[in-house]
Amino acid sequence: ISNVTTIDLDKITDRANDGIEIELSDGQASALVIDDTNGDTFLTINADANTITLGQATTLSSTLQVDGGTATIQGVEGGTASLFLNADESDDAGDNWRVQATDHATRTLAFAGENDAGNGYVDVLTLTGANTEATSSATVKGKLIVNGEIQSATDLVFQVDNNNDGDNKFSFQA
Repeated sequence: ISNVTTIDLDKITDRANDGIEIELSDGQASALVIDDTNGDTFLTINADANTITLGQATTLSSTLQVDGGTATIQGVEGGTASLFLNADESDDAGDNWRVQATDHATRTLAFAGENDAGNGYVDVLTLTGANTEATSSATVKGKLIVNGEIQSATDLVFQVDNNNDGDNKFSFQA
């Protein structure tokens, strides 16, 4: 629609007219819903809730900024929620990172870098939540480099188990 000063809302609110619907609340436009050619909701702009919902995989060609609110990435039932950070136009293998949260069964948040071959992601840091702080964990794969102090409010325990058989080769507890 271009060069239009008024729109007859009765003609475009039934969603049968090119997949556009303007929802009304007390005579005022409260939402704009745009469907794709298959009739699936593509974009919803909800004025009442101050939200914009993208219904399908969509690429934004600019910066997404959230001021004074919360950004949520929600996975499907039983699925993961992922955030991909793509550097350098994502044109080389290794340019990409993934932050991925799992459901309640595993309760992990994993940070993974794309490998140089470009055929997958390698988890480098995994945080695992549990019902208590004592049973939660952080797993680092590769080298952990600490430039500063390591402090603990409780006992500090170091264990090495190179073959994951529970037979610690080195254990230190202060």
